Amino acid sequence: MKSRSGLVWLGALALILVVPPIAGSVVGSGDSTQTVDQRQNARLDRHSQRLKQHGAQLRRLRRVDVGVARGYILTDGERMEAIKGATVVTSPLSRTAGAPTMGGLTFQVVAGPHDEGVRVRGAIRSSIAGGGKGAAIGALFVVCAPMGEGTCAGGSVSAGETVCALNASYNAGLTVPVPKGTPLDDTASPKATDADIANGTCALPGPGRYSGFLSYKFGEDKE
Repeated sequence: MKSRSGLVWLGALALILVVPPIAGSVVGSGDSTQTVDQRQNARLDRHSQRLKQHGAQLRRLRRVDVGVARGYILTDGERMEAIKGATVVTSPLSRTAGAPTMGGLTFQVVAGPHDEGVRVRGAIRSSIAGGGKGAAIGALFVVCAPMGEGTCAGGSVSAGETVCALNASYNAGLTVPVPKGTPLDDTASPKATDADIANGTCALPGPGRYSGFLSYKFGEDKE
């Protein structure tokens, strides 16, 4: 009887020595799984970064920015009204440094006794909403242009006479910051409160019919 119990005890001892602890096996498996997870997460992070870069490239490719200039007439020293026919939309802005989009516009102004001057506002409409700024500058000339043999300002200004000119900064580069991000289909932009790209008011000497000549340069930011 004692011999048989001794054999059982020896058999149990042999099993303990041969079979590795279960706890040790679980720890090793957990470490291996954790390492695999870390590698997979690193690969996912790299893929995510590449997707972000591709997305940014696609947004740049499909982005279209255009400059918009609009003439306003100043009335009673405080109210500005858009001049009919005095709005121009440029071709897509160049993204090449030192290559602004340039152009010109001719428009007519029939000034009443309370109309004091002409101002030009600029904005950049974009297919991508929000963010960044562009730049613009304008040169504005206003000439007396009556019908027939008439004059302007009650006869004090002859036909063809230039009544004002704003061009001090036109050849100095793109100096006026212009917010962008306004949608391409926003016909209200530029508003009377937007950037003054001609840097001032072209004063009118009095009632009459005038022609306005606007030259503009629009550039895009390089963000």
